[in-house]
Amino acid sequence: MAFSLEPRVSCRESMKRDREALEAATPSIRIYSWKNPSVTLGYSQSPDSELNTSECDRLGIEYSARPTGGGILFHAEDDVAVSLVLPPGDSRRLLRTTAENLRRALLRVGIPAEVSSEKGRGFSRFCATYPTTHEITVGGRKICGISQRKTRNAVLQQCAIFVNDIPGWMARSVKGNRPPSGTLSLKSLNSLAPSFHDLAGLLISHFSTH
Repeated sequence: MAFSLEPRVSCRESMKRDREALEAATPSIRIYSWKNPSVTLGYSQSPDSELNTSECDRLGIEYSARPTGGGILFHAEDDVAVSLVLPPGDSRRLLRTTAENLRRALLRVGIPAEVSSEKGRGFSRFCATYPTTHEITVGGRKICGISQRKTRNAVLQQCAIFVNDIPGWMARSVKGNRPPSGTLSLKSLNSLAPSFHDLAGLLISHFSTH
């Protein structure tokens, strides 16, 4: 399986690359970080309906819809993400394997990560509201979200690791109710959060052997 490391990529470019990778259906793992503060939406959500797009532009917040499902998700600058394109297979097994690899990598940097067994409570507008099955938590709070989309030829998984705290002013990017603070960051648990390349190296180590 091919690996690529892509530090500091723009939000829209990252979502474009993931859509293209899913269409190509070539097994791969892409590890990247966010160039700027960003907001991504589930593929069924509309930026015009969910976001104050003029405020996003004013604040320098990038935004894009994901090719996977779920709700609104905030990404701090330099947060780390993993996108996997996998051969078609049992969705639960694929999620379980990915979650376990993420958990093991986070344990290596001193984060007491667990794989959530909490069943979904239905659709939530915000991904941070609560963890769902196979997402990564610490003390019941989400520290890594996973969304998935399955086509006839491939499965795309998008994993967002919350390295940095989300700035409060990013809440102004969304319309309506203020988003819940249901997530943790690596930095809030360990002030010496790993660098992009250190964390990427651990992720590659686990994904290449499991």
